[in-house]
Amino acid sequence: MIVSLKDVRKGETQYRFSYPTSWWVREDEYDPVVGLSKPIDLEVEIRPVGARYILNGQIRTELILRCDRCLEEFRCPMHESFSLILKKADPLFELDKELKREELLEEVMEGEELDLDPVVREQVYLFLPMKCICREDCKGICPNCGRNLNQEECACTTKTAHPAFQVLKTLKVRGGKI
Repeated sequence: MIVSLKDVRKGETQYRFSYPTSWWVREDEYDPVVGLSKPIDLEVEIRPVGARYILNGQIRTELILRCDRCLEEFRCPMHESFSLILKKADPLFELDKELKREELLEEVMEGEELDLDPVVREQVYLFLPMKCICREDCKGICPNCGRNLNQEECACTTKTAHPAFQVLKTLKVRGGKI
């Protein structure tokens, strides 16, 4: 979705967009976001402040994620707010220049139009949990046979460690240190 910065400067600051579930394209097979089960509803307010723009937004959707333990797909609701500071690209910007602290918080944009698609995609990834787990008591998959332990038990025996490391079992913990 494209927003004209000329319209923003004229006073149009509130925008609502809806991205259909087909909009999300998985980047590769390792992408934790498999797709969307509900459209992405996006509300943004863009205000000009000097040479910069302040973007405040809310994203509502339901993601289809892949569990990090059992590899099954599950649904995860998302309702998050975010803020960005946008500034126009400086034609004299030096690539080797050290950035100031306040410059680290700014996004750079070019031209008189703002494409919100990459912003939405970035925000979805930023709000993902560190570990995508389908449920708190997920047992995962068996490292030997690959069965999903949430659905069935396996008959695999646990392997013992290499004999050279068996001595480590005899060490006792004293005062929190070995």
